[in-house]
Amino acid sequence: MDRQGEKFVLDYLSIYYFYEEADFRQKRQDAEKILEHIKEYSRYQEGDVAFTISKFGNISEGHTLKEVEVVIPSEGDVVWVKGEKRHLDLQFKMETKALEDHVRIATRLIENGESISCLMYVNYKQDKAFLEALEKLKER
Repeated sequence: MDRQGEKFVLDYLSIYYFYEEADFRQKRQDAEKILEHIKEYSRYQEGDVAFTISKFGNISEGHTLKEVEVVIPSEGDVVWVKGEKRHLDLQFKMETKALEDHVRIATRLIENGESISCLMYVNYKQDKAFLEALEKLKER
C-alpha cells in the first residue's frame, strides 16, 4: 500500500475503548484499584491513558496521543496513522465541532475488526484541507 498522500499533523488523537464492568475486571489485573479510584475521584490516569465511567455506565479507557501524523492517500479507503494502516468509518460517523484552538472530528476507527470511538483535533492552520481530504475519503 502506498503511503503517499496529503500529510497532516493532528494536535491530538484520542481513542476510546468501552467495557462492561465485568469484562473490565477480567481484562485487567489492576481493575479493582482503577475502579475504586474512579468511584472516589471520577477518573484514573496512568500515563497517557485515562479511565472514567461513561455516560452509559461503561468503563471508558481513553488513549490520547500528541502530534500524530496522518496521511490520507488520494486513492483507496485507508489512512496511515503514525505509519500504521487504519480505516476510518466516516460513513457511520463524522461529526465536526469548532473549538477555541482546534476543530474536533468525532468518528470511528476500525481496529482488529472492532469499531472504536476516536476524536481527532486539528488546528485551524490545517482544518479546511484536512476536512476536505476526509470528505474525499468518505466519498470513496
